[in-house]
Amino acid sequence: MKDNTEIENNPVVVAAKANIEQNQKLIDLQEAYKRLRSDPDYQLVIEESYFKEEAARVTEILTEPSVVNREVMDNLVDQLTSIRNLKSHLHLIDVKAFNAKKYIADDEDTIEQVENGTYVSYDEE
Repeated sequence: MKDNTEIENNPVVVAAKANIEQNQKLIDLQEAYKRLRSDPDYQLVIEESYFKEEAARVTEILTEPSVVNREVMDNLVDQLTSIRNLKSHLHLIDVKAFNAKKYIADDEDTIEQVENGTYVSYDEE
């Protein structure tokens, strides 16, 4: 078995620990987003007012035959794109955290393999 200093300084362990730290930040972000989502004010302001009502209002205006000015139409499309971009960003917080949990488990396994002397680098074959 290797001593602690040798294990801690092993480049594979250093990289795995850096990855774990980065991935933990994604999980922390998701936890913050979960708390935010459960807040009634968030539900009212973002989910109801912005994602639903504002999106419906802008879509309704955009589909009016009387809206023929290209600049106005482009502005409305930009507003819908902004709503979609925020929804996508929030969705990606969950997706990234889901993946981060798997990556952390993989990195923890790698560290354990280095500690046990069973780690095999496939780059060195």
